[in-house]
Amino acid sequence: MSSQRKIDSCRANGAKSRGPKTVAGREKSSMNALRHGLTAETILLANESPERFKYVRDSYIEQFHPVGEVELDLVEEMVVAKWRQRRNQTIEAALLNREMEQQDEPDEINRLATAFVSLAENSNALALLTRYEPRLQRDYHRALKSLLNLQAIRKKENDTRQTNPIPQMNALHLVKTPVASAQSRATNPQSPATSHQPPATVTPPRVLVGVVPCAEVKR
Repeated sequence: MSSQRKIDSCRANGAKSRGPKTVAGREKSSMNALRHGLTAETILLANESPERFKYVRDSYIEQFHPVGEVELDLVEEMVVAKWRQRRNQTIEAALLNREMEQQDEPDEINRLATAFVSLAENSNALALLTRYEPRLQRDYHRALKSLLNLQAIRKKENDTRQTNPIPQMNALHLVKTPVASAQSRATNPQSPATSHQPPATVTPPRVLVGVVPCAEVKR
């Protein structure tokens, strides 16, 4: 199910990594490795490559960037469905190859056709594989749809929080004008600031032209 070149490339890339630096990162990495190991134990057959399975799983995680346990579960459901789908394809190819070796036909096309008919008539293996294939495809696409919907909801919530942040209360921004006005009215009720009457106007003194003050009249 995997080429040796891909396995060697995966091992070489893994050797370059120095791993997480922080304590929290190392703990998360260890839990991720434990989870991967448990998934591989329940999915892989004895002749299947754990390195190849890890490569596929890591590729899906890098592609979809799951956040949280639920999104990671959906990614793993996709990986498992795709792995079983490829396994069925391998089994189908092996069955046809084995049956073709028993056929005496002049060319490969006729050998393949005869092998297919023989398997369909004498074995239900192909029928089982045919039934499994649509189910695995539904499992894969259902998990993919759920993952994309969940990530779209999360992205929308993040965008909403960024565009509409919750206002922070600041004591310095509290309005104190009504309190100050009440104190002003209590201490100075005739103050123009608190009275609705306009301020009184002061009339300048009038000066009579040509009138001599009494002190300057000659006697």
